[in-house]
Amino acid sequence: MDIKKAKRLSELWFLMQKQQNRSCHVKGRLRNRQLISLIIIDDLSKKNNNQGVKMNDLATYFNISQAAISQMVKRAIENDWLEKVDCEEDKRSVYLRLSQKAREQVEENEAHIIEEIMDFMNYLGERDSDALIAILEKAIDYGAMMSRKKKEES
Repeated sequence: MDIKKAKRLSELWFLMQKQQNRSCHVKGRLRNRQLISLIIIDDLSKKNNNQGVKMNDLATYFNISQAAISQMVKRAIENDWLEKVDCEEDKRSVYLRLSQKAREQVEENEAHIIEEIMDFMNYLGERDSDALIAILEKAIDYGAMMSRKKKEES
């Protein structure tokens, strides 16, 4: 890829994020990124029989360090978005799940977010939506690969 394409992609990425911040409104005190994170945590918890999710699993899912996830979780607990739950099988393990306050925010906003995504996908059409999904999956794979590479080098 040439430098002009790379610069154009960078510009488009910036403009897309700027536009998203203007057009996607979340009700309540959460920012978009926080709300999406809570929705993901809730989904991961549901996949684990509503038992919650471990911090290790969150760090792996979000591809961030234990220190970073620990700080994020600490703030979320302080703001009453997450709560700790002791594991019944292993008393040393602690799970995280959404607080009632966070669950209310998720329920209030999730349908709106899905509706906005569906509107965008309808605008793109099925072929372009599928292509976008494939590109984003590749971008995530690339980011994970680069993260592993940096860990190996250090």
